Amino acid sequence: KDDELIGICSVKVISENECYFNTFYVKKEFRNIGIGTELYNECMNYINENNFKKINLAVDPHFEVAIKFYENKGFTKDYYDDGVKEIYYYKYI
Repeated sequence: KDDELIGICSVKVISENECYFNTFYVKKEFRNIGIGTELYNECMNYINENNFKKINLAVDPHFEVAIKFYENKGFTKDYYDDGVKEIYYYKYI
């Protein structure tokens, strides 16, 4: 917006059938107006076009807005502890 980066989303390829929904962020003042959904949809188009069968992502368990967003998109939660902090690891198959 006006040459300012307000959101980012990326997909990291893990294997021929699996990817990681990587960086996903929208500046706070631009949230809840559809920008995140547009970014998400662009990444999902890439994922679908490349026939990935499994999508993984991780989210901080305290980031309730992100958790709700992913669950509404069909991701399922699996607990993961990396030894440093607790995160929720989501999978979509």
